[in-house]
Amino acid sequence: MVIRRFTRAQSLFRDLAMARADGSLRSLLSRLSRIDCLVIDDWHEQIGDPTLADGILDRLVHNAHRIEMRGDSMRKSRGKANG
Repeated sequence: MVIRRFTRAQSLFRDLAMARADGSLRSLLSRLSRIDCLVIDDWHEQIGDPTLADGILDRLVHNAHRIEMRGDSMRKSRGKANG
């Protein structure tokens, strides 16, 4: 069974900060290490510096794959259709 998780960068950073503050960081990192496919959305936008973001990503998983999407966000097109 493949374990997958999708999260936004902002949520991941919040969870990591809260776990560090309450002493459960080791447990959270252990749970994250068991995930086979972790998709982090809006990564560079949340960090602000592409080089720093790539460095953080490299340290999360040394064999990670980065998929850079181009074009308009699906959220934008869905918002227009619903509006």
